[in-house]
Amino acid sequence: MAEFKGWPFSEEEEKEGAIDEIVEFCSLSNLKNLEVNKSGSLKTMKRQTNSFFRKGEAGDYVNFLSPSAVELYSKIVDGKLSGSGDCTAGSLKQRPGIPSPGTPL
Repeated sequence: MAEFKGWPFSEEEEKEGAIDEIVEFCSLSNLKNLEVNKSGSLKTMKRQTNSFFRKGEAGDYVNFLSPSAVELYSKIVDGKLSGSGDCTAGSLKQRPGIPSPGTPL
């Protein structure tokens, strides 16, 4: 991602484990356990902040979204990410272990 954005890591940063630290910091398990994400609420949405995290399993969206909602979100994501390489919703549908929209787990 850093290289894609034009800010690649130096050899020294890579050797010192900067990438591994960032990956760990951004992991779902770490984000779920940050105090700010465990307590509090968003007044504008009337939701607890801990309600924003689910299991974090690829493809679990099919248990929460209707097939038409999945198609709508896929089109939006495809449009926003078009031209950015192999990271569109359409490309994800083709990957092993990630079900196509509307496919039950």
